[in-house]
Amino acid sequence: MKAGKKRILSCVLAMLMLISMASIPPTAAALTSSAEQYPTFFCHGLLGWGYTDDIDSIINYWGMTSGNMLDYLEDKGYNVHSLSVGSVSSAWDRACEMYAQITGTQVDYGQSHCNKANAEYLAIAQARGENEAALTHDRYGRDYTGEALYPEWSAENKINLVGHSFGGPTCRLFISLLAEGDPDEIAWGEAQAAQHGGSVEDYVSPLFLGGKVEWVNSLTTLACVLNGTTFISSCAEETEMLSTMCLGMANAIGVSLLNSIYDFQLEQFGITNIPGQSGEAYLSCVLQSDFLKGTDHAWHDLSIAGCSELNKRLEDYDNIYYFSYAGNATYQSALSGNSLPKIMMFPLFIPFSMKIGRYTNANEFVLDSNGTTAIDGYMYSTISSAWKPNDGMVNTISSRYPLTSAHKSYDSSNIEPGIWQVKPDQEMDHLQFTGGITNPQPAAIKSFYLAIMSDIDATVAASS
Repeated sequence: MKAGKKRILSCVLAMLMLISMASIPPTAAALTSSAEQYPTFFCHGLLGWGYTDDIDSIINYWGMTSGNMLDYLEDKGYNVHSLSVGSVSSAWDRACEMYAQITGTQVDYGQSHCNKANAEYLAIAQARGENEAALTHDRYGRDYTGEALYPEWSAENKINLVGHSFGGPTCRLFISLLAEGDPDEIAWGEAQAAQHGGSVEDYVSPLFLGGKVEWVNSLTTLACVLNGTTFISSCAEETEMLSTMCLGMANAIGVSLLNSIYDFQLEQFGITNIPGQSGEAYLSCVLQSDFLKGTDHAWHDLSIAGCSELNKRLEDYDNIYYFSYAGNATYQSALSGNSLPKIMMFPLFIPFSMKIGRYTNANEFVLDSNGTTAIDGYMYSTISSAWKPNDGMVNTISSRYPLTSAHKSYDSSNIEPGIWQVKPDQEMDHLQFTGGITNPQPAAIKSFYLAIMSDIDATVAASS
């Protein structure tokens, strides 16, 4: 493909993906040793992209039309990296891909995880009267051997994490696996060791063995879906159309030269190919349908029910610093009491925002870490009017902090680990956190990102 045509296709594809997605802090203080000692990894959200995609050189996810924020931060002396994980994959699959990219290893999704997914796909096929599943989940994915983003990573050489949108729950699950491992994967490995010899370490990825909570210094979330988004339930038709369109695009791109420009990374299901490698993705409506009927994908994890299920296994750790930014690009109507989009909101988010802004559901439950609604002690157990303010895609209340976690308002003079330090709500829509498409003030986004890094720098002084 000629360079000119490829660039044009990149720009067109970037705009298509952005369209289908749906007060500024002070300038950062002088850099501290954190900038040099602990690199920061940025994890994109739903339908996002990262360093392995050619599209990133055309429109960088972290900056968009405001300029490349990671290049800007590097110029300021920060050690920053973007990650490139499945754009519509589940938080589990994305976390596994994060680990492989940082450590320079082959992606291992875990045999127990794959067994559960495959049992689900078999049940879906059997409901159609078929004996075999059309869709299966392979254990291994891409091989990043020799391409580690941070080969020195250890308890002494920690990392910072920044997540946008779905990047938030992805990073929280990633931290949970580093800290606790996964009991099901360990049990599978122990069974293999008992049967074939050796130890559990011979059969299970180090990610699933735990014991690495000290490897993470901080997590910063930007407009993240920490408690689910009512976009999934209030915009059910749009969600179905978007998910179907994305899977169709994944198939179409997966068998074309465009796969290197934007990559859905669904080869573990046989839906796409690894760019540059031979093979043929299955252009099958059955695979797409079964993928969405299952639960091992982003839309499930982003729903209120799916995120509640995910949050049951997640906790906060005393050694990790947590910062969160939520967006509210709406105002309350004096007539209806609903939340209406402000004029600064990206136009394509407006119909979504209006639906989210009027949606309540007393029968849609937000579960706590014990899997119960805990109505007496849990203010937001159901989708009440408190869930109406939003950034066009995510409820403001969902982005502030996990609802059952300890939290406090941000205080620059008292940075504490183990508790969510909540920044004031930002008057920003969902994409402005990553630079935005129609953002009139790129300089303000630079100040915003410097403030993010300043918070991370402050953790070193707080630790001392």
